[in-house]
Amino acid sequence: MRPEHPLIVALVEAWAHRAGLPAPTVWAWIDRREAPPPEARAAIVDAFYPLVRPDSFLPSPGQNDTIDTMNASLVEAPRRGRPMDQRKHPFVVALLRHRVTIAEVARDLKRGDSTVKSWYKPKGDPAGRPIPRAAAEALRKRFGVPLSAWARIAD
Repeated sequence: MRPEHPLIVALVEAWAHRAGLPAPTVWAWIDRREAPPPEARAAIVDAFYPLVRPDSFLPSPGQNDTIDTMNASLVEAPRRGRPMDQRKHPFVVALLRHRVTIAEVARDLKRGDSTVKSWYKPKGDPAGRPIPRAAAEALRKRFGVPLSAWARIAD
């Protein structure tokens, strides 16, 4: 059964029967799944214009189609702070292995996300910063990241 009001279903299907058309075909036109033949569209527009315009039965392109939208609750949001670059750095490998994000580490170390990300930048990168020795020791203790993994350690 269609979700429309029963009166609407009865009217459309009675009209389809009087016009000698199969009801599923007429519903496909109304739902914009397929276009009616030009002569049928012209007859419908002539009978019901201005309520039914010539473009009323053009097939939907499928883009931005509200009938086919996906359920937003099924889309999983990306975890904030997941390292996207330098995947070979021992710190990043340890985070991935322990399923921990940069944001979680930054919160534990009482630092900003961008500060923690700057610690594992490659040598010569202007965005790189030296890691404080206390933070390097804490990460060595928690994740096993050797002190030699860091480009620069600040005392």
